[in-house]
Amino acid sequence: MGLSGVADVRFGDLDGDGDTDAVILQGDSTFDGRANLVLLNDGSGHFADSGLRLGSGASVAGALGDLDGDGDLDIFVANCGFGANKVWLNTTGENISPR
Repeated sequence: MGLSGVADVRFGDLDGDGDTDAVILQGDSTFDGRANLVLLNDGSGHFADSGLRLGSGASVAGALGDLDGDGDLDIFVANCGFGANKVWLNTTGENISPR
């Protein structure tokens, strides 16, 4: 998976299986519509694209935390000029939805 224009990477257990997953925040200033990606760790250090796309803004930073108090990690994404900042809630431990 060749990626360019990555602004930030955040690590945490997003799917509740005990290993560290990754959120790739794509912050290309040309705003070419690339979405932020969620990559799931298979437990042996290999990451697979989950298929989840977290917006298509020019994201510059993110933070993981349990924002809604349900025990799983959610993400705050800060965008630069092309869209509002967003909170994405992890509602099942597998799917993250915008709020």
